Amino acid sequence: MRNYVKSTGCLCILLTAACATASTVVYDNGAPAFGGVNVTQVRGADDFVLSSSTTITGVRFFGDTLPTPANFPGSFGGTLSYAFYNNSSGTPGSLISSGSSSALTGVASGSFYIVDFNLASSVALAAGTYWLEVHEGATSSTDDGSPIFWAGLNSAPASNAMLSSSLNTVPNSDLNFELAFQLFSDPATSGAPEPSTFLLFAAPLAIAAFRLRRKVT
Repeated sequence: MRNYVKSTGCLCILLTAACATASTVVYDNGAPAFGGVNVTQVRGADDFVLSSSTTITGVRFFGDTLPTPANFPGSFGGTLSYAFYNNSSGTPGSLISSGSSSALTGVASGSFYIVDFNLASSVALAAGTYWLEVHEGATSSTDDGSPIFWAGLNSAPASNAMLSSSLNTVPNSDLNFELAFQLFSDPATSGAPEPSTFLLFAAPLAIAAFRLRRKVT
């Protein structure tokens, strides 16, 4: 009986760990559909709307390389800089927060790559419209020379993403599509299991627990 308790206890710990790694998505701008826009030589930004006060701690970036997505890991320098802006008449306004994250890797997801990163400092936002800017490089005004693309959504909504004219300007040129990203309210872990993926972990562990119980009874 003691072995059963110990074994099932370990299984519960594994289940809890699997559940804990799943990040909570507080905003989802949509799934990637095409290559999008180069965010190494210029800066890209897209707006998002929060219906209530939210603290953002992580970002999921969907990346690509053209014309061959398989080149993404070799083309990605591993560093992304980011910035959050207030909304100003449908364009990025005043800067709220900025930072960078390094030693990042891309996790394959279909024809695209997922890069999850945590913010240097969490960003607390009230309900409203804001902008997220992402750029490959240590800062928004540096170019690491390995171009990657921020994947786009195959749509032409009323509010489009923006692109900068140079590395030294805030994105201000209207694109005819949106950009794919998600925002988290807890630490982001690249490739973290979504709820459906968690079930794949849970089911075998639950079966193992059942078999252990039958074995000792």
